[in-house]
Amino acid sequence: MFLLYAALCAARAVVPTNSSAGISCYNFKLDVPVTATNYLLDILPVDNNIDAVNFALDIDGRTSPNATERILGNVTISESFTLKAMICTPSVENDKHIMQLLTHGLIVDSRYWHIEIDRTNHSYVLAAVNAGYTVLSYDRLGHGQSEKPDASVVQGPVELELLRVLTEMARNGSLITGASPISPSALPSGIPAFEHVVHVGHSYGSILTAALLVAYPDLSSAAILTGFTVTNSTNPTTSTAALGFEYAAANDLGRYGDRGSGYIVPATVDQIQLGFYHRDNTSDPSGFSDALLAYGEYIKQPLTTGEWLSIRGLLNIVPALDFKGPLQFFLAERDFLVCGSDCKSDYDPAVLAALYPRVKSLNTYIQPGAGHGLTFQKNATAGYAVMMVKDFECADEWLLGQI
Repeated sequence: MFLLYAALCAARAVVPTNSSAGISCYNFKLDVPVTATNYLLDILPVDNNIDAVNFALDIDGRTSPNATERILGNVTISESFTLKAMICTPSVENDKHIMQLLTHGLIVDSRYWHIEIDRTNHSYVLAAVNAGYTVLSYDRLGHGQSEKPDASVVQGPVELELLRVLTEMARNGSLITGASPISPSALPSGIPAFEHVVHVGHSYGSILTAALLVAYPDLSSAAILTGFTVTNSTNPTTSTAALGFEYAAANDLGRYGDRGSGYIVPATVDQIQLGFYHRDNTSDPSGFSDALLAYGEYIKQPLTTGEWLSIRGLLNIVPALDFKGPLQFFLAERDFLVCGSDCKSDYDPAVLAALYPRVKSLNTYIQPGAGHGLTFQKNATAGYAVMMVKDFECADEWLLGQI
């Protein structure tokens, strides 16, 4: 089944209460061991801002090789990496005992899911926990408070394996075994094994989630892929130059001095607005506040040149022939990065159905007027209602009712 939810559906949805009352959140660090096959890539080094411009020109050139044509060989990475994570538990759990595992995209960290400004109107974590889910979010490798290894390590294959192991930990109850609390948090008295894990991704986090559905389909009970789809655009990939990358340490030594060669970051808040936000005017009901734009700059995170190649074809993200759970694509209508600011006509239901032939249900929703950073927009909680509300026709018994 494939549905494009009409505006009427969103109007019928009951927005989850985004109160923090009764919610317990715990911040901690854990070591995650992985073995993955990364790529040796033919890409220019980035050790200063001149290098960053040359990297963009080399990637975007009309006759430049694509991502897979830049693969020179493979290298096995077998290490344990330290990730920062947060687990939030509801006061009343849903009867399905489901965990949502959230994977953020590029240029942000896990605060994307739990925004600190006007949290009741923007936090996805609050919406999910108030719907009865236990929620696990984490800073991806190289981001936020997680470990920052050499940039050559931070690529799609390693990050996919980290997501796999985190999922297995959630399923077998070992998530906080050996974990270290981050002050002033304490570790919860016990986190049980979760039979069902719903994977929720944003942007590159959705790409990693899509790759998980291909490689490890039995690990996911259901998935929501936000800020990502298979598009109809003839040139859907955002140019490297559009995001104005600089060498991270040169952009802000105080914030990014712990990132070395190969870490890049958008230069200014203008690039953040271009990539993540949309509003027609200051009274736009689905727009964004100036404070939320400043917040996007505040939580801005570098990415690696290998990650930038990973989103351009280094991960096997389709077809997911053996994934059998419910699947929802959740798009922003005015998403510049994914579909050139018009997502309403930039996907093909038949193509998606062919790529996910065994799913229990397949749905696409378009969030009106929103930009790529869905949690930053004024109508964020209306979108969460589409994901959470228990009304099958309007989107959501597919999560609680079909697992």
